[in-house]
Amino acid sequence: MDTNRIGQYIRSRRKAENLTQQQLAQKLNVSFQAVSKWENGDALPDVGLLLELADILNTTTDKLLSGGTIFAGERRRMRVADVIEGFTHIEAIGRCFGEESTFYTGMIEGINQKMNIDLIEYLGSPQTRSIMIMEVLIQGIMNGYAVDMDEVRSYITNPNMLSVIEGYMNTASGNRLLQAAEGYIKARRIAEGQLIVVTTGNGSIRMFESDLSEGAEQAVLDELKTPVGELLCCGHDCKAAAPSEFIRAGLLAAFPENAEATVYLPAEEGLCAKKLSELE
Repeated sequence: MDTNRIGQYIRSRRKAENLTQQQLAQKLNVSFQAVSKWENGDALPDVGLLLELADILNTTTDKLLSGGTIFAGERRRMRVADVIEGFTHIEAIGRCFGEESTFYTGMIEGINQKMNIDLIEYLGSPQTRSIMIMEVLIQGIMNGYAVDMDEVRSYITNPNMLSVIEGYMNTASGNRLLQAAEGYIKARRIAEGQLIVVTTGNGSIRMFESDLSEGAEQAVLDELKTPVGELLCCGHDCKAAAPSEFIRAGLLAAFPENAEATVYLPAEEGLCAKKLSELE
């Protein structure tokens, strides 16, 4: 990352929002010296501050981390036609290489393990095939791709599926993690265990299903190769729950920055937020 470019962008956005370094620091509960270091390119904001910093500066995390070089009009676009073609190519590999080929079986087994599904069975039914298309679109939206809802409606007519996709597109305000979890659970029912939802260093959302066994939770930890900004655990009813001791200890051991990750916990009214290091 170009820390100087990022610092210059933070300074320009701060001034555009008519904020002093002191005012920005107060909003983020950091020292004005920290803000000065960011703007001078001597340090980067803590990953746990990125989403809040982006909101205050009226920008996005990807633009922050790129120093403002990614503009709204330049967002990557995801076309439904390309997603459909992608699944067709997956099936074509089996035909071209042979369904016994290790290239084909390895690819399918990897997808099945990651997503806890039988991909070939899902692609064999028009209804579940549409679910797979929807999931690709949702993952794309969460990773910063732009999706044209008019194009989506020309391929997907199920109103429930459309509402889920639209829900993901409207997660810019409010608790993005809870909204993402609710949409995911609508798309794929979770029979047991928990859904673990995190934001990563670039602000994207990732979700993992866990049956709460140590093996399953270790698999989640193995996938988190960068610090976590936010964490939400919830069940199939989308009710928040505290992360298990295994997950908490694993995250704290993985990266020092994870100690400052925001964890959303159940409260009498909605959710409350604590730092991961504050949990017992």
